[in-house]
Amino acid sequence: MIKVIGVRFRRAGKVYFFDPGELQINKGDHVIVETARGVEFGNVVLGMREVEEDMVIQPLKPVLRVATADDVRREERNREKEKEALAICLEKIQKHGLEMKLIDAEYTFDNNKVLFYFTADRTLHSCRQGFQPLPPSQIQTIQKMPSGSLQGYPTDPS
Repeated sequence: MIKVIGVRFRRAGKVYFFDPGELQINKGDHVIVETARGVEFGNVVLGMREVEEDMVIQPLKPVLRVATADDVRREERNREKEKEALAICLEKIQKHGLEMKLIDAEYTFDNNKVLFYFTADRTLHSCRQGFQPLPPSQIQTIQKMPSGSLQGYPTDPS
């Protein structure tokens, strides 16, 4: 058996297990964790429990810390910035006649990336091809966004 907590990053997203270490973490707390996308702010939806090791994808990443008041404010600012990024991207999609439906925009907690989720009727061989060639005005807009990179994720339209 291995001790874990369950963390969700979006309201209806998947629950991921993390190692709470020696931290006292309860359901409803906010935590800062390291993920494949970088440092993220998450909501604890499953309090500490022990699960069978075969239920856990190894290596189990540790919780970096329980979120502070500053972390919560930063996450709130990120949600506001996502609304701005969504509006800018929607404007560019319309301006350039791109055949895609923008679903959501998401900043990583550390502001290194802004992620766009979209659907498209035609199959995109890769997200990168789906956004190329980018018109110069769109490149300038992306460069003005206070993040290190842009990523697009096609979503299943069903």
